[in-house]
This record gives sequence, structure tokens and C-alpha cells, in this order.
Amino acid sequence: MSGGTNDDEDERTFLQARLSSFGFFGAGLGLSFWLFRIVNLVATRDYALARTADMSFHFLGAFVFLILRVVCRMSTLSRRGLEVADSLAVFASVCCYVAMGPMYRRRRVRTRSYCSPLAWGS
Repeated sequence: MSGGTNDDEDERTFLQARLSSFGFFGAGLGLSFWLFRIVNLVATRDYALARTADMSFHFLGAFVFLILRVVCRMSTLSRRGLEVADSLAVFASVCCYVAMGPMYRRRRVRTRSYCSPLAWGS
């Protein structure tokens, strides 16, 4: 945080690259767990559960980070814009994952279905 404009531009560029990487890894992690859930649904032949709200919220929670990645790669944002984009992405993703939890629990109690490799043998 020096007074020179060149240093400020380098810091902004570094922050934008870091947020782009954060979006990439956040989306990759979220989507890999979402795909794991899809594989579990296919393995248990419980295809109807793929269209439930908790699966949609899980996908959206990861997709938000993919949007952050695309925004950081496609445009040059100010430092303030990067901070706002970061905050909005994290907040939206957390909201999606929080909304996913009660729906999954309600569905699990109602259907008595549990998609886990440990339950495959029973």
C-alpha cells in the first residue's frame, strides 16, 4: 500500500489474479462435491432426487464462484470493485449452501434415503 500509482496498479492486478484463482478453486471444489452427489444418486438408482431443491442450491453455490472467475478474467475492475465482487460471491455462495442444508435434511427424513457409499451394501 505505497503511495505510487504503479504499486497500486500492481497490487490491484495481483488481487484480481488471486480472486480469479479463488473463484476457480471454489467452483472446482463445489462442483466436484456436486458431481460426487450425482454419482451417488446414479449408483443408488434414486434419479428423482437429482431434481430436488438442495441439488440446485448446491450447484448454484459452486456456480457463483465460476461467475467470479469469469468476471475477474474478462474485465479490469477497480480495487473497490474487486472487493465488492469477492464479498458478493462469498455471501451468495454461503447463502446457497445454508439453504441447501435444511432442504436436504427435510428430504432425507421424508424419503428415508441416504446417498452414501457406506449405505450401498445395506
